[in-house]
Amino acid sequence: ALLVAATSRGSVAAADGGAAFAIEDDHFGSGAETVHLKVLRNRYTGEYLEVSPALGGRTERLALRRPGEQGKLRQVLLGHGRNASAAVNNVGWKGDILLPYANRVHNGTYRLNGQIYH
Repeated sequence: ALLVAATSRGSVAAADGGAAFAIEDDHFGSGAETVHLKVLRNRYTGEYLEVSPALGGRTERLALRRPGEQGKLRQVLLGHGRNASAAVNNVGWKGDILLPYANRVHNGTYRLNGQIYH
């Protein structure tokens, strides 16, 4: 297990003294539709999480390593594809925390992109 501790410079230190995680600034789009991001990046695995504080803490992207495929990252969330207009307007609530939870949705089912989930 990797033990980590927060530092004052926007990074998280690993038990071995190296920085395991970094918090970086990023953005996409331009003008009034620029989406500013905070990116939490694992420096050992390359995995990362992009969050937009100005859009209510919405998660824009989450990239995790594919099991069994060394080094390959996979986008695991349905996102906006770095389209600023889509992110600002957010049709479909992509990246938002969805409430109520599935057990609170009528019959415990919902539809996303034409597929029904239980």
